[in-house]
Amino acid sequence: MRDRDRDWVKLAIVEFLGPFALVFAGVGAIIQTQGQDLVAVALANGLAIGLLVSAVGHISGGAFNPAVTLGLLAARRIELERAIVYIVAQLLGAVTGAGALTLVYRDLERNRPGVNLGVPGIGANLSTGNALVMEIILTFVLMFVIFGVAIDHRTGRAISGLVIGLTITLDILAGGRQRRGDEPARAFGPSPDPGGRRQLGRALDLLGRSRRRRGPRRAPLQRRAPRRNRPRLRSERADQPGASP
Repeated sequence: MRDRDRDWVKLAIVEFLGPFALVFAGVGAIIQTQGQDLVAVALANGLAIGLLVSAVGHISGGAFNPAVTLGLLAARRIELERAIVYIVAQLLGAVTGAGALTLVYRDLERNRPGVNLGVPGIGANLSTGNALVMEIILTFVLMFVIFGVAIDHRTGRAISGLVIGLTITLDILAGGRQRRGDEPARAFGPSPDPGGRRQLGRALDLLGRSRRRRGPRRAPLQRRAPRRNRPRLRSERADQPGASP
């Protein structure tokens, strides 16, 4: 395996782990409390992302979120190929986290009304317009903080994970336990809709085809250095035909 491919695999694994931990811990807290403890759910989500950003953010940047990845792409902080790899890895991590929860908790515990494996939904007292405005505001707050502490390193890299984790905790406390629309992978993972799974499979297939079509990158040709003119020795001149003694 080439060094370039190893780098891509490492980045994909890191971006896989973030949503996996988020879904497993965040949805696991909803199941454990049966959706009755908003503070516990908010802390579980915030701690999951905050700890992973602190642990491996220096490797991939710790996006862990397709919305954040698209924001970084729009701001030209990452290239398109990396964004595609990140988003696919993030969605796979979320699906795997939800699958792990089905192995840990019984169906009766994870699919009760009000739990539903943590699938985000609009609150009973909110209209679609209310939910849209709330998502726009809270997602803006999250992106603003990420660009302030993770993209601009003048704040200090050491506190990035803590601040981002606290922002996610704040978002859930303000928006409710089922609110995670700012994290598409978190919503995609436990979703029972098979259409999203098919779209993810198509994305993986297209990515693999594009990588095969490009083929291995060839090393640039190295030009030979021109020979320097040097005086010939008398023995070399004597070997040539017609050379004077």
